Amino acid sequence: MKKVEWIFLAAGILVYALGTAAGFAAARSGDRRRLSQARLTGLMGALYHLFVLVSIGARTGRFPVTGAPEAFLALSTASMLLSLGLDSLRKLSVLLIGT
Repeated sequence: MKKVEWIFLAAGILVYALGTAAGFAAARSGDRRRLSQARLTGLMGALYHLFVLVSIGARTGRFPVTGAPEAFLALSTASMLLSLGLDSLRKLSVLLIGT
């Protein structure tokens, strides 16, 4: 992977960690602002990881799920986008916090 891809990968993991902390804080206190922060950071992390996947795919000419790290990255991005979609449709914030 290129240096930019590593930076976006690390930034996505960091943003996921911040979103998890905000989600747990929202679950403990019931603060809606923290829940909105968890949603936003989840979306940002998914977009960062989607950028990494698209960048690898554009460079190699194939969808990058042949190796274990890329497959895990694609799975985490898909599960985060799915949980954000379900949260926006059905207000399933518990699913968002768990993801």
